[in-house]
Parts: sequence; C-alpha cells; structure tokens
Amino acid sequence: MTPLGNLACSKPLLARCARGLVVVATLITTMSGVAASRADARSVAFLGVDISNYKEDIEPTTEAEKGRAAKLTELFTTLVREKTPLAIVPVPDAVQARIDAGQPMGKCGACERDYGRELNADVVAWASVEKVSNLIFYMNVFMTETSTGNVLFYRNVNFRNNTDESWLSAMRFIVENYLVPAVTAEAPTGPKTKLALFDFELDDFTAGGPIAGESPAETRRLELVTEKARRILAGTGRYEIIDPHQSGKEAVRTHWLRNCNGCEADICRELGAEQSFLAFFRKISVLDQYLEFQIRDCRTGEMVRRMQTEIRNGTDDTWVRAMEWLIQNRLLPGQAS
Repeated sequence: MTPLGNLACSKPLLARCARGLVVVATLITTMSGVAASRADARSVAFLGVDISNYKEDIEPTTEAEKGRAAKLTELFTTLVREKTPLAIVPVPDAVQARIDAGQPMGKCGACERDYGRELNADVVAWASVEKVSNLIFYMNVFMTETSTGNVLFYRNVNFRNNTDESWLSAMRFIVENYLVPAVTAEAPTGPKTKLALFDFELDDFTAGGPIAGESPAETRRLELVTEKARRILAGTGRYEIIDPHQSGKEAVRTHWLRNCNGCEADICRELGAEQSFLAFFRKISVLDQYLEFQIRDCRTGEMVRRMQTEIRNGTDDTWVRAMEWLIQNRLLPGQAS
C-alpha cells in the first residue's frame, strides 16, 4: 500500500495499492479543456453521499458522520464548480429528501437516471463512504450519463481516521487528482474496438458446487456484474459492445464458454466483433474466490490479455469491486497482468 498522507489507493478488500486509470468517457466529449464555455458545458447533479456502515448494529452511524456527508456534498460541488467546466445543477431539498429516504444510488434500479431526468441534468454523480471500522474507511465517487446510464467516472480511495479532515481530504484527493484531469482531458479519438462481452460465469469448485449449480443469488449477482461491466466499458469510449446473445451457440446460452477451449473467438468472429471478453469467478470456498478476465483476438483466436484478482467473501459488493478493480487497474491501463 502506498500512503499519501492518511490516504492510500485501494484495491477491493485487499491491502495493495490500486494504481491505474479512472473510467472516463463521453463526459468530456463537448469540452476539450478548462477553457470550454460554461454555456456549452454539460450539467451535473450531485445526488448526495451514502454511508455504508458495516457495524451499524453495534456502532450506529453518528450525527457527526451524517454531518460529514453533508460537508462532502458541499465540497464536491464547490470543487467541480471552481475547477471544471461542468455546470452544477442544484438539487432541491424536497428531491434530496426523497433520495435520502430511498435505496442508495447505484443500487436502486437505475433510479439515479430518473433523478437526472427530473433535474434536467446531463450527468448525475454521487458518493459513498464505507465504514469498515472507526479507523478504516473507503470513499467512492461515481458519475453516470443520464441518457444512457453509461458509467463516466468511478474512483475509490481508502482513508484512515473518523474526522472531518480525513473525510474531506479523501473527497478532495479524488476530485483534484482524478476527476478534474478526466474532465479536462482530450476525449478518446480513433475507432472503437468491437468487443463481444459475454455474460460473466461461475466456476464452482466447492464441495457439491458443480452438481448443485449456481444459487439464485449467484445468478442474480452474475447478471449485476455483467451489466455493470458492459456499462463501464461502453462508457470509456474505447469499445463498442457487441451483444453476444445474438449467437445461438449452446456454450453462450448455458454459460459454459470457460470450458470450450477458446470457442468464444469463433463465436465473436461470427458476431462481427474484433475481440472477445470472457470473465468468470472461480469459487474455491466462500472466502477464497478469484475473478479472471480473458480477452482473445476474434480473427486469430490468440489470447491477447489475461488478468486475475483475488476476492474474499462472495457478495454483490465484493464481486462488483473485483470487476471494477480489474478494469481500472489492469485492462484500461494496459499493464501486464
């Protein structure tokens, strides 16, 4: 882990530094620099900060922590207004009250897009603070496009200490070091890679797992991770996502591509894609799991990228975090796995 004051880049649920690029895309299409006119800038509505307290039952969220969440909202809007060409859309108190009373953004069936449309905002943003203990915290900042739901930006850091200063420092670090450069950078240019992104699969090595098959919760979790991965990669501006369900192949329908000796390359070639994207979770036990990405050249069948990360515990959050981490820190930067 590489500390930065009381901040450190964070790998999902692991204590290793999460280096790499943020997920960015069409957010910057209409503005090539800070000098872009605000009259032409895209608008963003910040929908607030959710606190996810892992020990809520024994250490309830305090009023001081709720007050810090409000301060994070104020800091985010101030920094974005001052340092980027984005136009801030105010969120009326009545709308914010409905947001706060509902499910967290990002876990509410795309309700954030509904709020974006209601507020007439091109982009919606929100943050979450995960409280693991009174010492260990994670800060996450998200942006999605209202019209498409594409993820335009995502970054997280972990930080130490439960104080106003530590919470605000984490938000400032993400905005100034990742969001501002992303917004003011040049938009991606050149043709997009046609990517056949197949449904995520589960390779279960637990006792009885191969016979019992996926649980309903695991099936739903695989669908969740697949959909988020497609949105993130489409949002980078680098890929055109090809729908693999156009194929009638049995291995696609039954989610058995991981065992078909590279047949996904043939399938993606038939679909008109340039690369295939196969991902699967390997479950050794409840606490010992891995996520692997395999990317092949559809024309030659050659494996061009292969990357993996470990996971502790099988939940929606850990699977999603693992997927996001691999995309951020292995796939997009082009680092060797």
